[in-house]
Amino acid sequence: MIYDFIAAARKTVKEAAPKMSFGDYTGAWYPIYYEVGVNWASSTYDPALQYAWATREYKNTGYAELLDLFTTGNYFYEVTKEEALANKKPAQN
Repeated sequence: MIYDFIAAARKTVKEAAPKMSFGDYTGAWYPIYYEVGVNWASSTYDPALQYAWATREYKNTGYAELLDLFTTGNYFYEVTKEEALANKKPAQN
């Protein structure tokens, strides 16, 4: 449903203003963002290879290719790469 909405919204925007950038904002926590029905990844990325919750078809809902612009919120306590690596936790499957 989200993919279809993004595709329709892009079409509407581009018909009204072809040169206008079309974009999206989401949270950065991809491993759990599927819980709200959003797959902002590329349709060429197959999360089923990494996450147990993803079906083989889930990659077909990725809508990155429909975007001209993507911004993401990174709400994490770790600010530097070193902090993130020091606090690394196993991926949730």
